Amino acid sequence: MENCFAYYGLPECYAIDLNALRQLYLERARNEHPDYYRQADATDQAQRLDETARNNDAYRILRDPRLRLLHLLALAGLMSPSGENLTDRRPDPAFLMEIMELNEEAENTPADQLAAVAARIDRELLNLEQQIEQLMAQHDAQTEAQARRTVLEKVLLLYLQQQYWQRLKNLVDSRRLS
Repeated sequence: MENCFAYYGLPECYAIDLNALRQLYLERARNEHPDYYRQADATDQAQRLDETARNNDAYRILRDPRLRLLHLLALAGLMSPSGENLTDRRPDPAFLMEIMELNEEAENTPADQLAAVAARIDRELLNLEQQIEQLMAQHDAQTEAQARRTVLEKVLLLYLQQQYWQRLKNLVDSRRLS
């Protein structure tokens, strides 16, 4: 997996200057665009095409806060690039039980009465997003690698909880729409 931050010469931080990122992207896009190399041999053209794809992928990942977070977790070895948890860390059993109970409630509540469940899920997702943002600010302020990793380990647990809540939200939303 390529380090998208290193690709652009940026520090591995969650908070990035999106305008500066865009400028780096556009500069590389201009310099490496395959159309400028029409007269080049096939090997050089293929390299330019690969470079254009790398530039597009790095920009797509870094400009999206969620993908940027997943990338930082992957760079730390906590998640795979596809989002699979690579650690033994899991949400605690009490949280999982709460999600199971809410899942049952969502399945058994008439669709027209799911507004309260949906509102609770939205509050939980917002709360988790705020906690992640706060922790990522701490991460960015750290200079020591182990301290940054410790923060990312906490973020991983919140991210995993967020995924459970999001699946529950998807269930409730689909029930409300049907």
